[in-house]
Amino acid sequence: MSKIVDLGNPDGVNCAVSTVGATVMSCTYQNTSMIYPLHLRADGKNRGGVPICFPYFGPPHPDYDNDMVQHGWLRDQAFSITLSCLPYSVLMEGLRCPVGITSYPWSLAYHVFQIVHDRMLQTHLTFRKICDPAYGKAPVNPGFHHYFPNDGKTEVLIGDRCYTQFSADAKCVILKPDDVIIINTGKLSIYMILAGFNYETCVYLWSDDPQKYFCVEPVLMPREKFETEEGYYLADDEVKEMSVTLRVL
Repeated sequence: MSKIVDLGNPDGVNCAVSTVGATVMSCTYQNTSMIYPLHLRADGKNRGGVPICFPYFGPPHPDYDNDMVQHGWLRDQAFSITLSCLPYSVLMEGLRCPVGITSYPWSLAYHVFQIVHDRMLQTHLTFRKICDPAYGKAPVNPGFHHYFPNDGKTEVLIGDRCYTQFSADAKCVILKPDDVIIINTGKLSIYMILAGFNYETCVYLWSDDPQKYFCVEPVLMPREKFETEEGYYLADDEVKEMSVTLRVL
């Protein structure tokens, strides 16, 4: 059973975080939505919030059996809450490998740290490959699936590029080293800050209902590179941390 943790701070940022997937279900700044709230549609699909896509973003590799799902398993996993040393924060630890997953044999330990402070929401994902002599390096390509509300505008500035059209045909934008990402919902301007990504980091722009929400999804690298020679692989006991910060301007 999921548990909801309410995080709020004196600056007016308030978030609800679920122990299922360590997902941000809603987040507001001074009672204005930063994140489009998580909800279940009539067709049974979840939309909204900030799901974390792990160990990969997008559809599973063609070689995987049917036990692998779109955007990986983390967003459906039950997390346990551990003690956080910071106020207005929650630290959650996930399972090493979900029961029943056989086509992805690598064991991974991971935790998510959600923090609100100073007009900001920070999501930290840390993961490590468990040492296992039977398998080599683990293929990973994490992403963060942010839903933003359409409160009169759907605008994303990425460096000197401006995007205002969103559709179910996801657009992949490769980031340049000095690109700044600004999201404008019509009521809020939000600065997206990435850490722990790499030179091939991209942002997917997507929506299947742009009148309500639009998605800005930073991913380690384009999803087509997952489990290819150009992909990212985690060695035994290697630790990687990635984070996304949303700051209201």
